[in-house]
Amino acid sequence: NRWKYQSKKFMTQFGVRGVYEELEAGQNSMTNENKLFKIGVQTKQFEAFSKTGFLFPEKKYKSIGIIQNFKYHEHLSDYGSKKFNAEQTSWYFNSIYQTIIGHTAHTVKFGGSMQYDLYDKNYNDSLFGREEVVPGAFTEYTYTGNKSALVLGLRGDYHNLYGAFVTPRVHYKYNFTQLSAWRISAGRGFRTANPFIENAGVMASARNVVTQNLQPEIAWNYGTSLTHNFELWGKEMTFSTDYYYTDFENQVVIDMENPNEIAFYNLDGKSFSHSFQTELHLRITEQLELRTAYKLYDIQTDYKSGRKKKNLVPTEHL
Repeated sequence: NRWKYQSKKFMTQFGVRGVYEELEAGQNSMTNENKLFKIGVQTKQFEAFSKTGFLFPEKKYKSIGIIQNFKYHEHLSDYGSKKFNAEQTSWYFNSIYQTIIGHTAHTVKFGGSMQYDLYDKNYNDSLFGREEVVPGAFTEYTYTGNKSALVLGLRGDYHNLYGAFVTPRVHYKYNFTQLSAWRISAGRGFRTANPFIENAGVMASARNVVTQNLQPEIAWNYGTSLTHNFELWGKEMTFSTDYYYTDFENQVVIDMENPNEIAFYNLDGKSFSHSFQTELHLRITEQLELRTAYKLYDIQTDYKSGRKKKNLVPTEHL
């Protein structure tokens, strides 16, 4: 459920969301040679959120926003003889102030945030969990011209377990004409991984699961794209092409090269991703559209056994 309220100087929306899910799979009979194998997963989630904005009718370029989110997640699972149970309690707070610098073409935002996560997890008889407290501050400048737009962003966070992180980003757009646009972007990001729940399928395997003290994932992202709208034979058409590159400083590697185990460990070497796509979109009639695309992926990671391409990801896709 979501509720909204708006007046001339104030607007807010808040809501709640709940999920209960129970999954069962596996065998319903057994023999002397094959033991009974069953999978059971129970998930409970509750989420409450609010977004509040303070408006200035005489200065429409100015506003104050406050965002809050609370989440509770319980996960209970059995994969044959393997058990993984986890509980997460999270709270997120973000405040944003927006105004201009001299002219509406120059917009600036700044504010602060707080992320709190409490994890309580166990895998079989191994207990592990963590408490994360991440306060942060950010600023963003936007320039909007007749043919171009520029966004510069910078935020700093302090993680109670891993120290300080600085994440810059830049986006630039240039319109050659009203029908053609070129975009370029670059930025840095980090996150802490939860490999068990993010790779739950590995627990259905008979392999042993091996892990170590995992560090945050850190990556640089770069990309560019070109879009052109035109008419051909009286039909509206759009051609677009884009290229993105991701370079990991650190990554949680999911290593399944050993047939007897699945290992989670920190990257030691290089991990990168090249992604190229070109697409043509044609509106044949008001009710019928045609879209065709070509994708090319090159995703490689240094494992303990050497550099390899990412499993189950096709190099080319049409």
